[in-house]
Amino acid sequence: DPPAYPNATSGYRTKRSMQNEQTWAFAHEYCGTLMGHMGRVFFPVAILSMLMVWGKPIPAITIQGIVMVLLEIGLFGVLYLATERALKKKFWE
Repeated sequence: DPPAYPNATSGYRTKRSMQNEQTWAFAHEYCGTLMGHMGRVFFPVAILSMLMVWGKPIPAITIQGIVMVLLEIGLFGVLYLATERALKKKFWE
């Protein structure tokens, strides 16, 4: 469960999400749902990609791990942009 009210220490904290309790609750619901969908897709991709380097030299495994981390960071960027767009559309348009 997300924190019950906007705060400065935990949760999805952006200028838009912290406007009030309604934006806070919406952002957490939307972001959490989207994160669940992304996780169901990304998890098997991550497993398969690491299986591809099973038994390979350490540098190959390291590079594959770095690629997966960068992909995950990119997915968090998509998650952020999508959540902010949804907040703007619901509360400011």
